[in-house]
Amino acid sequence: MERKALEKEIQYRSARRGMKELDLLYNRFVPKDLSSYSMEELTGLRDLLLEPDALVWSWLRQGRDVPAHIDSTWFKKLNEALDGAA
Repeated sequence: MERKALEKEIQYRSARRGMKELDLLYNRFVPKDLSSYSMEELTGLRDLLLEPDALVWSWLRQGRDVPAHIDSTWFKKLNEALDGAA
């Protein structure tokens, strides 16, 4: 995938979620400027954003195990954004 297309997909998916809670969280969490991230980092973020909202919420709030295919760095940042919102 081309870099600009990936950046646009990330911005779109982070702004339009199914759960209001995740809309607000992703709005705080996803950087507005993605230019400093590598393609690998962007792909990891996109993969997290592709996961269903209910599943992500269960990882964050119910302590369910996060699968290995989810980038742990991005998930840790998301969890920190949630902690900062409280």
